Amino acid sequence: METYEQEYRLLRADIEEKLNDLSKSGENSVIQSCQRLLNEIDEVIGQMEIEITGIPTSERGLVNGRIRSYRSTLEEWRRHLKEEIGKSDRKALFGNRDETSGDYIASDQDYDQRTRLLQGTNRLEQSSQRLLESQRIANETEGIGASILRDLHGQRNQLEHSLEMLGDTSGHLDRSLRTLKTMARRLAMNRFFTTAIIAILVILILLVLYSKFR
Repeated sequence: METYEQEYRLLRADIEEKLNDLSKSGENSVIQSCQRLLNEIDEVIGQMEIEITGIPTSERGLVNGRIRSYRSTLEEWRRHLKEEIGKSDRKALFGNRDETSGDYIASDQDYDQRTRLLQGTNRLEQSSQRLLESQRIANETEGIGASILRDLHGQRNQLEHSLEMLGDTSGHLDRSLRTLKTMARRLAMNRFFTTAIIAILVILILLVLYSKFR
């Protein structure tokens, strides 16, 4: 996680510098650089959102707050870039003159073409934003799925361990039952021999008494 945050800080410095340059120049090369940097930042934040599932729950709340802040800042940069792109497009279409003033008179056809072009650019930008948002949601879903799989794997290991312990317990019970049965048999035999010895002694005593009084 720390590696991604360091990368985010480096990219943040780059995008802030590029957006500042864009406000001054409006060059297409700067716009492309900004778009590339924003995509890289979005990927880094997406990786953070995946990595957060592997950190302890006690630390997850604080890290989640930072990631939400990064995501909010990213959206602000995107809005700023969108505004600058709109300004650049209008400048390219209408020049430096104010298209609402009387100094600039365009034919209806030219105006319609420019309007459609601007609308198409806006729709393309909106589609790009939706695509990036879908990618972010997909990354979050992937992270949640990975977390669930890890939990299921852990539960499976616990279940297998419990089954092994149950098997060991069953084996111990079987051995204990066999031992008890053996002890019971020996006790019965001891009782039998004791009874037999007592009976023999009684018979001998009776024989002795009989021989004396005969």
